[in-house]
Amino acid sequence: MKQLKSIARSRAFLAGMVAAVAVCFASCTEKGDYFSLEELGAKENTYVVDTEAGVISVEVLSNKSYDLSFANTVDWASLKTTRMSGDGAFDVNYDANSGFPRMATIFIQGPGNADTVYLKQHGLMTPELTFPNQNIIVKGEGGPVEADIQTNVDFEDMAVVIEYTSEEGIEWISQMDIVDGKFVFEAQGNSSETKLRNARITLSYVDGWNQKIASTLYLTQANALNELGQKVSIPELRGMSGSVIYDDIILEGYVVSDKGNPNVASNPHTTTTKIDYSVNEKTVYIESLDGQYGIKLVTSTKEDNIFTRYSKVQVLLKGTTVNSEQVDDIVPGPARYKITGVTSAKVLTSVAGTAGDLPKKERTIAELTDDDIYTFVTLRQCELPIGAGPFTPLNEGYGSAYNQQRIDTYPQVVRDIHGNDLYMMVNLGCPWRRDGSEIPHGSGDISGVVVHDEFQRFEEDGNIGRYQIRPLTRDDIAVDPLFENGFSAVIAEWSNMPEAKIENNAVAPTVGEGSLTYSLQGENGANTISKTTSYSYLGPITGIEKNDPNADNKGALANAALVASKWWDEDNNRSQAWIVSFSTADVQTTQLSMQLGVMNCWNPGAPRYWVAEWSTHGDMLGAWTEIGRYTVPDLPVWGNTLLTQLPGWKNLSMPLPLDMLGMEKVYIRLKAAENNAGTATAYSGGEIVPGQNNAINYLCIRYNK
Repeated sequence: MKQLKSIARSRAFLAGMVAAVAVCFASCTEKGDYFSLEELGAKENTYVVDTEAGVISVEVLSNKSYDLSFANTVDWASLKTTRMSGDGAFDVNYDANSGFPRMATIFIQGPGNADTVYLKQHGLMTPELTFPNQNIIVKGEGGPVEADIQTNVDFEDMAVVIEYTSEEGIEWISQMDIVDGKFVFEAQGNSSETKLRNARITLSYVDGWNQKIASTLYLTQANALNELGQKVSIPELRGMSGSVIYDDIILEGYVVSDKGNPNVASNPHTTTTKIDYSVNEKTVYIESLDGQYGIKLVTSTKEDNIFTRYSKVQVLLKGTTVNSEQVDDIVPGPARYKITGVTSAKVLTSVAGTAGDLPKKERTIAELTDDDIYTFVTLRQCELPIGAGPFTPLNEGYGSAYNQQRIDTYPQVVRDIHGNDLYMMVNLGCPWRRDGSEIPHGSGDISGVVVHDEFQRFEEDGNIGRYQIRPLTRDDIAVDPLFENGFSAVIAEWSNMPEAKIENNAVAPTVGEGSLTYSLQGENGANTISKTTSYSYLGPITGIEKNDPNADNKGALANAALVASKWWDEDNNRSQAWIVSFSTADVQTTQLSMQLGVMNCWNPGAPRYWVAEWSTHGDMLGAWTEIGRYTVPDLPVWGNTLLTQLPGWKNLSMPLPLDMLGMEKVYIRLKAAENNAGTATAYSGGEIVPGQNNAINYLCIRYNK
């Protein structure tokens, strides 16, 4: 016999089986055997209804008699009949629900088989259960204790779990209840004059749909002398670097990170194709109450990270370890410190706060110091000078959206009104990184936690500057979307490359006046500049690949970047060059700069080390003045990805000398500084390979208005 659960098989199928079964039945009965085909089941097994009273009709397919009943006693639903035979339908009446979501289970039972139907009804009320402040201190002498609680669930309907996290294992909590909006309990006194003790109480509730909500209260009880420990400053903690803390000392400050936020920290690679995402989940930044100093906390597990943004906390540090992070740097960076071994039980108090509770801390980029690291800072009068594309101009097929662990963060360049720049770190877990909106074009303030991150995909030694900033939300990037509302003006800009035309081996700017050419001329006037794919698609990135040459949903846009491929002149032992020309005759400013989006593709072999130079003549054989140097990373090779390869564009900003002003025509050339290229196994050390491409998807000459 066979039970048919969903009755997705049609009656036509059953009819077709009858003839075959009849033959089989005749054969079997001749031998004295018996064969039975029985059917019993509901067409639908789950019904979801709203809060108002009503009735549902449940269709049943059956060829026998069966009984109907509720699995448990139900006072809000009723059956009009409890026994039926054959195909049919039965009604279930249900009352209005002014309470929580609820569910009734109905059994359909016949001889030999059965089925189940679930009636799920929404409720006017949604269960709530939250401790607003999850950490409290209990006096050493014990006694009655109360904590604020927000709930609409009766205490007798909750499950209670107490975990004693101290070593002595004494059960010191009893007589729990909820009275007048307070969770109350009785605490025994702590007999030890030297030791604190900890516990956590978890209250939970499961509604009628088997949906669970829970909240945990973390307790720390003072010793018998009613002492918790001595508060220490962040500078004092720095002096303990390299040691385990054995004393009852307390760190007090404001939390400037946020549990569950995807942009707290860079997640390190464990291999070229694996990333440890737990680092972001376990990282906490706390700044001193005056905002002057910051320190990093690393929790033991992601569940131990109960630190919410803006909350004022006291953390017991006994049993934790303080270390300098400089020891892990590829190139020694600024002094900064972390505390490891932090658990939720060590949070003595946590008082919820708002952004207004933090000390207001504004800086220009030049004003940042090492003491600002791991504090929340607002950078004044900034712009995102790569004025095209999303925050993360990458091939997202290498990231978590496509279940790959080949890249996790991207440094987006930020420039301020004084001409200084740094990188804003954006993790690929941020939903706003590529949501269909273009990067804002104007200027404004950018707020976030100041960090020191290394990024080997930009530079082999990871050094992308002394400071970076990590915004925690899109709102932290308070930059005006409109270019005309910014502090910059453009002399010439090459962006939106699908619209750009290549004529006589030159490309006119999409904004302003000027020309971008390549020094090597083709035979018979042929262009040596062509177009290639750019990873400047705005999004949203859904993780579903599209068969579209213009937008594969991994970030690619066809023909959206310029490319040239013959870079080293072997005969003359020198580099070819991109040459940009423009006029500064009418420009008066205190800041002149150039922005680039660059990449080497599609295989290693294009120049690694570059130099930007300027002149007023544009002659490749003439004298040029150096502006600055930079590197261009290779696009990864999927089968042999290096951690120094970048699946996208390296964005950079470079100040230009004011000596370039007042010229009817001025030239900038971008050329290889030496005959040195990456290989399949090394960042550099190979020779430049003919036919390997250097690409530009953005180039801009701008100045302060």
